[in-house]
Order: sequence, then structure tokens, then C-alpha cells
Amino acid sequence: MVPANDRERDELSCRLEQAVQQALELRQTLSGLFGPDLRGVLDVVLIELGRRIAALR
Repeated sequence: MVPANDRERDELSCRLEQAVQQALELRQTLSGLFGPDLRGVLDVVLIELGRRIAALR
């Protein structure tokens, strides 16, 4: 998704940052319940979210 203007960029950035917080909370919640495979998947999600946030700035 490519934002057309500053307002859309801000909205997308906010949504991505919310997704990061949710992924971090999920990773913490599941840390003791599942092995490293699921944590690895969540790490990949966090890395991709970070890349997209960085691309907006």
C-alpha cells in the first residue's frame, strides 16, 4: 500500500505501529507456551512491520 498524501501516510504509520505493539504482546504471551518456531514467525512479522514503517519515513 502506497500512501497518496501525508494524512494517509500518518494513518498507515499509526496502524503499523499498532500492529507492532500487538505482535510484541502476542510474542510475550506465547513465549512460554510454544517453541522457537512460532517465535521465529513472529520475529519475521516484526521485522517486516519495521521495514514498512521505515519506508514511510
